Amino acid sequence: HGNYNIGTLLARIPSFFQNWFLYTGGSLFLILPFLFGPHQPERKALRTIFFSLLPYSLVLATIDHHPSHYFLPLVACTGPMILASVALVGKGGRIITALSIGGICLYLWNDFV
Repeated sequence: HGNYNIGTLLARIPSFFQNWFLYTGGSLFLILPFLFGPHQPERKALRTIFFSLLPYSLVLATIDHHPSHYFLPLVACTGPMILASVALVGKGGRIITALSIGGICLYLWNDFV
């Protein structure tokens, strides 16, 4: 509250992204490799969602508190990003889907919320 020191603001970013990572059961990490590569409609959709969320998430990250409701739009958009990643892989997408669902179940089972 009222602390606009750039060092303090930037120090908040890693914990914010860690929370986003945990809330999605690691799914955020799974989409990162698919952001880069040849142009395909699925990759374009993935990039559009991800790079639209990035500035928004960076603004949220610098707030001095991170209540779970800040993450609702980010978590909701992580699902379509996983689907776009799965579409890029084809049949191998089952592994990504299983890892994503497994990560979310693990997160919920361990009562991190």
